[in-house]
Amino acid sequence: MTHLFSLIAIASQLLTTPADDAAKSSMQKPTEIKHKSPAGQSVVEGLSGILAEKLVPLDRRRLGSKVLSESRVSIASGTFAGGGTRLVAVNVNLRMKDPEATQQYISGVFTVTDDGGLVAVVVTPRMRPEKFAFEKVGDTDGDGSDDFVYSAANAEETTRHRVTWNGTETVSTTLTNGEASGEES
Repeated sequence: MTHLFSLIAIASQLLTTPADDAAKSSMQKPTEIKHKSPAGQSVVEGLSGILAEKLVPLDRRRLGSKVLSESRVSIASGTFAGGGTRLVAVNVNLRMKDPEATQQYISGVFTVTDDGGLVAVVVTPRMRPEKFAFEKVGDTDGDGSDDFVYSAANAEETTRHRVTWNGTETVSTTLTNGEASGEES
């Protein structure tokens, strides 16, 4: 009988855990989608059109006809505001004429549909010294849309950002060292 009361007490504590604690623990490593899969191929095909539309003319010329390979495009699955089901990071390294120059990329972050249609631009694609990587994905605020943490790395530093949603608009917050894991401090 004592065990039964102990189990009931434990169950009661679990049921009364604050929603914020549960949301924080819901962030997980992103589920990667391979380019050679049908889902990956649809996204990569749609991405070419998105980049052609969103890049300024000079950056379109810089990108040229570079192949959007797995080393240049990361795709993760999720449920994002506005109907997005894929999270995409583009990091196309550009050849630098000066070997001492800082490495530049055509880089950006998007959410897209299963067939590669643009839903939201999280980080506008353009030439920059940063490349992006996804660290965690999950619904941290209980709104039904996955939030995510991504890193922006350049030659000197790496910063981390949490993206949440206000309706279908993205809200990006730069995380401090204590928050780098995607958890609140």
